[in-house]
Amino acid sequence: MRNILLLKATNITYAEESPHLKERILNQSERLVLKDINLHLYKGQILGILGDSKRLGIVKEIFSKTLSPTSGTLQTEKSILSLDVIDHIHSDQTVGAFTRNFLIEFMRSGVTENIVDNLKYVDVYMRYRDRKLSELSRRDIALLIIELSKFVNVDIVIFSNLSQYLLPEDKTVLNSAIVYSQKRHRGVLLLEPKIENIKPYANYFMWLSHGQVRYEGGLKQGVERYERYLRERSSIKNIEEEETFDQSWKETMNEYALFKHNMERVRKKTIVTSENVNVKKLVISVVLFFIMVASAFVVMMDISFTEGDGGLPIINQSDDDEIITDNERTLYGLVTNDSLSFGVEEYSTLDIMPIKRVSRNSFNAVVQGGEYEVNPDDFIYFNPASLYQQSSLQILLPYTHSSFRDNYLFYSNYLNVSADALKESINYDFENNQRVEVSGIPITFHLNDDVVYGISFPSENTEELIEEYEMTTENPIFRLTRGFMILYREEERWLYINR
Repeated sequence: MRNILLLKATNITYAEESPHLKERILNQSERLVLKDINLHLYKGQILGILGDSKRLGIVKEIFSKTLSPTSGTLQTEKSILSLDVIDHIHSDQTVGAFTRNFLIEFMRSGVTENIVDNLKYVDVYMRYRDRKLSELSRRDIALLIIELSKFVNVDIVIFSNLSQYLLPEDKTVLNSAIVYSQKRHRGVLLLEPKIENIKPYANYFMWLSHGQVRYEGGLKQGVERYERYLRERSSIKNIEEEETFDQSWKETMNEYALFKHNMERVRKKTIVTSENVNVKKLVISVVLFFIMVASAFVVMMDISFTEGDGGLPIINQSDDDEIITDNERTLYGLVTNDSLSFGVEEYSTLDIMPIKRVSRNSFNAVVQGGEYEVNPDDFIYFNPASLYQQSSLQILLPYTHSSFRDNYLFYSNYLNVSADALKESINYDFENNQRVEVSGIPITFHLNDDVVYGISFPSENTEELIEEYEMTTENPIFRLTRGFMILYREEERWLYINR
């Protein structure tokens, strides 16, 4: 089975960006966290990955497709189950409700109830099925998700640093789940910061040191190499030796800083007053400055030349509402009508449609190569290039319904995948060219050109959100690092778009 490839990662690199605009303008924002990670995961393989907890958390998110790498590619069409206690510690779902939702996400319709009946033999489920997950200890959450992993049909399982929550007597539960996964020919990623938690299970080993692959290969040789590294480290006698220990390896993670250091030495030696790198930064800064000034000018012009009609530009026109020829950009409208039809296409709430402004108070929907007049009251105007309020998904999660909040990592896996791949993986009640509605859960996947571009779901505590952000907009739009969150207040529903 080892020759059947489940997942392939090529040159996966991830860099953190600074939140400070000045550092981003001066090209000082990136700090490498992961660099050039390459791996292949095969059926029946248990790949143990050793590293620090922070970087392993990022590896988990990238491999479960909830975080995009800065560069590199991740190739897999297989189903992935990510097991991480941190994902569930704030959940308000009861254990019983969480278990049913967990099974519904991964199993065929009609199978769930049979599995729930079998859970009467799972002690942690029976003891806590009426308790909220947030009330459980991290150990109990770990035991629960480990047990549930044996009841679902997936190709790849990621065990993310679960050993830290388990007592010595609990290790048999983890061992049972890993052995079960191997017998079912699953691929297993075992992410652990301690080598002791990898040695009993893995049949292949990768060591991440300072975000780089320091070893990849057989477990025995890898353990020997790591233990030799620990012995060398334990021989350090003072602070100076500790600072220089492993220095050459650390420096390769900060090539930008090393390049800057070398350029500084050249400058001092040759008394050069300007360096190429500074010229580059200056040019970038000037260009960005003029872009910001131009953007601000456009925004001010839009504000200055508007009436009380939702911010549309005033245009000199005849009484017959003549068509504007100099503004034919295709923008987007998020449907607020329960049912809109254009030709053979049917749209419903929060489906996206390309629109074109044709006059001061008139818009056309651009559908299937044709244009259809649409009432401005039937959509939320959305321009991805606009300067929307900045936020993040983690900040906005408390204002989302538990159906999404408690399982957002799973649902986010299907963003930017094909509609066919989505429909093969979930149970759904309704589907058309614009949407796929999940069975039994108030969650809808929205489609554009047969690709999932967004997810809509109910909101919660929206008044607190509006008060916190002091927003006066009827339907607030938040810009995320790689997407948008749009709140349709009338229906109390979010649309999450990830690019």
